[in-house]
Amino acid sequence: MKKRFSKKDRQEIINDYLNKTGRNIIVPAEFRQWLSTQPDHPMYKVLEWDEEKAAIKYQLQQIRQFFSGCRITVQYRDIPSETIDYSKAVVVEETKVIKFPSYISPIDNRAQGGGYQKFDLDNPETVKELCRQASRELNSWLKRYEGICTVKGIDIDSLKEVSSLLEEESVSTKAN
Repeated sequence: MKKRFSKKDRQEIINDYLNKTGRNIIVPAEFRQWLSTQPDHPMYKVLEWDEEKAAIKYQLQQIRQFFSGCRITVQYRDIPSETIDYSKAVVVEETKVIKFPSYISPIDNRAQGGGYQKFDLDNPETVKELCRQASRELNSWLKRYEGICTVKGIDIDSLKEVSSLLEEESVSTKAN
């Protein structure tokens, strides 16, 4: 059974490990080796100790990483919303090139094993899902780095606005 740890719990586990080992840095391989000798430790039950099962989980993670790096490239032109008198002006349309993930993993399907679906810019549901994921990842970034940005005097209010706009464009979720 997998357990979720709060940030406070995780920090206590880290501090406990560092105190017991006399280390001042956590090296994941060393932590795993130490943990393998601590069957009563709360983290022990989190890891898969059956090496065959662990190998399969690792391979699935590698496959997810493989899919997550794929991108599609789209070229498009803005269509003017007003009538242009072409006899009085020369108009040069600029082609824009933008990139999207080739496949997305819908958040609501992940608890049941998930899967990837092809991203389609013409499908409102996949566009909403990508907006949802972009908003969540940007919020995660903001939570992680807001402090250092504040200390360095870097204004991130525009990023907060982007996240909010993406959230407005996204699909609602039962998982919130």
